[in-house]
Amino acid sequence: MEPESAHPAPSRVRLWIAFASIYLVWGSTYLAIRFAIETVPPLSMAGVRSVVAMLLGWAFAGETLALRTLIAATIALTGVVLIVRARAEP
Repeated sequence: MEPESAHPAPSRVRLWIAFASIYLVWGSTYLAIRFAIETVPPLSMAGVRSVVAMLLGWAFAGETLALRTLIAATIALTGVVLIVRARAEP
C-alpha cells in the first residue's frame, strides 16, 4: 500500500495558470526594460525600481514591523536620491 501524500496533486489548469502568470510577469519586465532604455536615464530608472520594489514589498507584507519599516525607508530614500541625482546631471 502506498502512503498518501500530505498535499493533493495540483490540477493541470492551476499549473497552466501559474505558468502563464510567470510568463507574463517576466515578459512584462523585459518590455519595461526595453522601454526604459530608450526613454529614461539609467539612474532615474534605478530609483523608480527601488521605490516600486518598496511599495510592492509593503503591499505584500501585510504587517508592519520596525525593521521592515526601516528597510523600506532606506530603499525609498535610495530611490529618491537616484532620481534626484539623475535629474541633476547635465
